[in-house]
Amino acid sequence: MYRFKRDYELKIHLETQLHTIKPDPKTGDGLRITFDGAKKISGDPNACNIEIYNLNPDKRKAVIKDKEDRKTLIPIELSVGYQGSLLLLFKGNAESAGTRRSGTDYITKIECLDGGHAYRNSHTSITVTKRKDAIKKLIDDMNRNGNITYGYVPELEEFQRPVVMSGDTFRVIEQLLNKGDSYFIDNEQFYIIRDGETLEMTVPIISAETGLIDTPEKKEKSVTFKTVINPEIKLGGCVSLKSATAEHLNGTYKVLSMNFKGDYMGADWTQSVECKKV
Repeated sequence: MYRFKRDYELKIHLETQLHTIKPDPKTGDGLRITFDGAKKISGDPNACNIEIYNLNPDKRKAVIKDKEDRKTLIPIELSVGYQGSLLLLFKGNAESAGTRRSGTDYITKIECLDGGHAYRNSHTSITVTKRKDAIKKLIDDMNRNGNITYGYVPELEEFQRPVVMSGDTFRVIEQLLNKGDSYFIDNEQFYIIRDGETLEMTVPIISAETGLIDTPEKKEKSVTFKTVINPEIKLGGCVSLKSATAEHLNGTYKVLSMNFKGDYMGADWTQSVECKKV
């Protein structure tokens, strides 16, 4: 039943124009899109590949970008949901984009990174006495080079003396972290969270009634489960797992990573999540 209730909205910012692709709200008819993405709290940019079928020729020509091109910024936003109720699933920018032909279809593929433009272009050179001042400066540098904004940063221990930091902004960030801290960018917002810490967000219930697929599995210190795509599941946030076939794993978990795969006109519309007991 989820196939007929699916919905999406894809926004592509090309220079001064915003192009929005979405199905007709009454009939559900629209362009076929597929997407395949992965997110984790390990610091490297999260990624998503998006394919659009039979985009009109003018837009196909406009959405072209070589991987070697570090200057052109093409922001991308993908929201998904059901019956017109949409939530942001992925926000980032195009690393590369181009079109190929397959039979009668023209398929435009966009390879995206969340914070990728900032990751490629940000450089920082500062002398600081306070970690918070350093974090603010780093986020300003990332925002200037890739629209990265503040998400959440916990209280950090202050330096004992002034510290000089210079180099790639993302490598400089690693110098500021305490043991057990994780940093990541999710939907172009910057976060630092500690090992035993979670972000204050909506806690979605994961059960058969809400789309849980198969039986959750425990692997060493983490638990993995598969569900239909649920954009309420957020990195660093919590989920409430309620499985009828693995009751011993039920409880509240912190989300460590996720993979999602969708096809608006195909079978794929799933999300795999790795989490850790809170």
